[in-house]
Amino acid sequence: MAEYIDKQTVIDTLDRLCDIVCQYSKKQRAFMCGACSLGSAFDVLQELPSSDVAPVRHGRWEEDLLEGLPGYRPVVVVCSECHRVGFAGTPYCPNCGARMDGEE
Repeated sequence: MAEYIDKQTVIDTLDRLCDIVCQYSKKQRAFMCGACSLGSAFDVLQELPSSDVAPVRHGRWEEDLLEGLPGYRPVVVVCSECHRVGFAGTPYCPNCGARMDGEE
């Protein structure tokens, strides 16, 4: 399973690491980073393609009593995320797209 990280977060983390280990000022680094392996990491990161990744919503099917005719209340399943009626046993909610695996 692939894991995704935010490219800008990695760049910011490398920048903070440079602040700790680099002997040059931020202005000097603009010219000197090519001599450092961290500077090379910046170059590689800038060239990496970005992915458009949406967070995965997780939910579960929950039983609920549907308000209906007097004396008749059928049991239905609703999504724990969007609280709309769905179909038990389906792996995703057809309304909001949550993955029905019960994970957080």
